[in-house]
Amino acid sequence: MFISARVHNAGVAAAAIVVAAAAPAAAQSEAALKTFFEGQHVTLRIDMPGTSDGVDVHADAPRAVDFSEYRDDLKKYGTAIRAGDTVTVTLVKVKKDLIEFQLAGGGFGTFGDDTSTSVYIPHVDKSEREKGLEKRVKEETDRDRRRELQRDLDEL
Repeated sequence: MFISARVHNAGVAAAAIVVAAAAPAAAQSEAALKTFFEGQHVTLRIDMPGTSDGVDVHADAPRAVDFSEYRDDLKKYGTAIRAGDTVTVTLVKVKKDLIEFQLAGGGFGTFGDDTSTSVYIPHVDKSEREKGLEKRVKEETDRDRRRELQRDLDEL
């Protein structure tokens, strides 16, 4: 039987709980798992990548965590929670082929997540300084002075 757990914003401490409980968990209900795990505090043993995918822990695999995937996620998404941080198990979900643990309110699609894919960027008019520098760059005949003015303009 293939047993896996997806750990959202958790770590090896939580993963160890999952691995230790994985075999008996298959025979337990979601309600029993929620009662036992939710509200418990765990101390992270590894950094957690800042992705909604979490870290997959496979209890029946020779290596419980695919560290090449873990490393790539850390590089791509950065660290959401650092090793050594203590967080709360906020949600346990039993799915078809995995048990998902969400910690510190983590995981994608939880209440309050901004699932919007658009970003509003307001238009900002040019300042008087920027307008003045643009005019001076246009009118300047000395090449070195024009470069200096352009650098000042670029820094705005």
